[in-house]
Amino acid sequence: MSRLDTLREARSSISVQFMDFIKAVSRHRDILVCFFEGDDEKYFSIRINSILPEIKWTGINCKGKKNVTSLRDKISSHSQYKSSLVAFFIDNDFGDDVIDNEEDFYITPTYAVENFYSNVEAFKNIITAEFGMSEFCSETNDFETAVSIFKDRLNEYCNIMLAFNIWIKSHRIIEKSTDDKSKQLNLNNLKIEDLVSISLTEVTAVYDCGNVSSLFPNSFSVTPEQYADSELYFSQSEKSLEELLRGKQQLEFLRVFLVQLREERSKKVSTVFTRKTLVKLQLSKANVHSELSQYAITPSCLIEYLSKFKCAA
Repeated sequence: MSRLDTLREARSSISVQFMDFIKAVSRHRDILVCFFEGDDEKYFSIRINSILPEIKWTGINCKGKKNVTSLRDKISSHSQYKSSLVAFFIDNDFGDDVIDNEEDFYITPTYAVENFYSNVEAFKNIITAEFGMSEFCSETNDFETAVSIFKDRLNEYCNIMLAFNIWIKSHRIIEKSTDDKSKQLNLNNLKIEDLVSISLTEVTAVYDCGNVSSLFPNSFSVTPEQYADSELYFSQSEKSLEELLRGKQQLEFLRVFLVQLREERSKKVSTVFTRKTLVKLQLSKANVHSELSQYAITPSCLIEYLSKFKCAA
């Protein structure tokens, strides 16, 4: 390998993360090293600590799903490190990726980790702990009212966002079939207010559901046939839309909804609730993963995946 090749490899993300892995196992032989796509440790950390309280572990942000799978391949084929205690966490996304050795990974049963936050069960956990209402207290009506409003708004949101997700799925498939990287979608700068308008009384579409490509002027053309093929993924699935739609937008929907619910709950005279309560949730976009992590659901498949490390340690 030339010096230039060595420098290129050193700069690559996988090399940086692999070196972090080597440092960890060199210092603690029996440590469990957990590899995450991105900032998902904010969700997984308290669950790893709860399920594996006796195990020392550390997390590594791999900055992408592909890097997680590549690191698994590199470690499993490495003569010195293939027996190390490692766990790999990735999102299912739209289910289009072929993952070799799936048993080595925890793959979310939903689109992403963020979908674990934006569902009715997690919402109930949030308002019980943070909004001073419960289905078993004297303010049962407030609790039932809040849950009913959330269910209606979540249903509206999912129906409006379906066309967006179908088109995105179609476009991702095209991206994977071509070497042209100039038209790959960058969704990081897309704001929720570009897509929907959210209030306690309704969710309405802002984007043109019949012309999703208008959001992305420099994109591939999605044919009606390609769109129809992707539509089948949603219509034929046994899972709900809230499980299948992109998680980042859905978590942002939840955050905006909770901000408005907090404002309504803080009013001296509310048209929704019977009394005022001080809600201390900050609900900032930057910290919502961490702030609401304890209230998100923990699927049984995650417990099952982590539990296997009890015997391995």
